[in-house]
Amino acid sequence: MRERQLAQVRARLDRFLRDQNPTTVVDPEAVAEVQALVAMVPDPTTDLEVALAAGQLHWARCLVLGADDGQQDLEAALAWFASVYQSYPDVVPDRVRAYFDRDRSALPEAWADHAVTLLGVVMRTDDRAALNTAIGFLRQAVEATPADHPDRAGRLSNLGNALSIWFERTGERADLDEAIAAGRAAVEATPTDHPDRAGRLSNLGNALGSRFERTGERADLDEAIAAGRAAVEATPVDHPNRAMYLSNLGNALRTRFERTGERADLNDAIAAGQAAVEATPT
Repeated sequence: MRERQLAQVRARLDRFLRDQNPTTVVDPEAVAEVQALVAMVPDPTTDLEVALAAGQLHWARCLVLGADDGQQDLEAALAWFASVYQSYPDVVPDRVRAYFDRDRSALPEAWADHAVTLLGVVMRTDDRAALNTAIGFLRQAVEATPADHPDRAGRLSNLGNALSIWFERTGERADLDEAIAAGRAAVEATPTDHPDRAGRLSNLGNALGSRFERTGERADLDEAIAAGRAAVEATPVDHPNRAMYLSNLGNALRTRFERTGERADLNDAIAAGQAAVEATPT
């Protein structure tokens, strides 16, 4: 199945090289063929034949459509070619190879940028293949990003969020464990005064809460509540997400009260709920 779909994409690329007819690559069917190919393999970002074909198709579309209309295709092409470049730099287009040769930080940037675009597609369409591809690109981006790089925390956070969504689709415990590990690392890499720290703490708390629901491990619930409290504390009183963070914290505290019967947790849950209502616009 993979071989047949890959051959179909390659045949379209060969036709374009022969006839230089723009319709060959800008036809919506061209993108549909690549998407079908990507959906057939477990991790298309590490299947270099698939990655090369996808990169070549998007690169051809970018050349035909031009800088403005072809921007999304350029972003996709760079991400796919970055995966190939690591092992076979000579097979990517000369301009792309020169770009990566000049600046190796462009590799994780290409993966991370296209992953964010794919996650936007997931939010709109629930496209499972796009989510799988985004996770693959984010794993590569995180691995290639130095520990002290300012973008590492954001890439870790995006990976954790993507894995949490994947867990919701598949129920695979390993995905949730990886999401939590990425979320913890994202929080650790985020300065205490960073504006995104509260959101990353809240995301970590949500993932821990999901694992508690799956396993019943009290330690996960305790850590989820600690993360939720820290998220609220890091959020200005006029922040639009404060009500959501307070509501999440209240729910986690209520869950712990139901498990332990601790009156203090119930009181805190009520206080958080009341504060969430007060912070919600009418």
